[in-house]
Amino acid sequence: MMKEMIGQGVIIDEGVGRFLKETIIPIRIACATESAWPLVVSLWYTFSDGAIYCATQNSAKLVRYLRNEPRCGFEVASEIPPYRGVRGQGIARIDKSRGREILEILLDRYGIGRNSSLGKVLLSKSDEVAIEIQPARLFNWDYTRRMRDSLTQQC
Repeated sequence: MMKEMIGQGVIIDEGVGRFLKETIIPIRIACATESAWPLVVSLWYTFSDGAIYCATQNSAKLVRYLRNEPRCGFEVASEIPPYRGVRGQGIARIDKSRGREILEILLDRYGIGRNSSLGKVLLSKSDEVAIEIQPARLFNWDYTRRMRDSLTQQC
């Protein structure tokens, strides 16, 4: 069953908030490009105080596109049954001052050691920015009950 929540500054119900906090997979962000072709980008994310936060380089095309058109779509959904997830639309804001802070939160959340080779490379970049997405419309679904008897064995 899919549930929809609409509005400016959407109040996110407890189940959706818990799902976004506990699910550690990338978020898919969709944005409009200058050529009007949509672009979908996967990024690490964290969810806090009703907003979704990501980090990327200030020079990334996604940042340019979101500055030009801050309305975006997003989805956090597992590809492993039983299927459940959250998708929606929101307004993105680029924050240069929080890039490093959000990156450090993401490294911890995704289990990437700050002293690992990947951690060192990511932390060495100086133009990291935060992307803050304020959800304006949310849909969530959870097919756990519906799929319970159809999930006999996983290959």
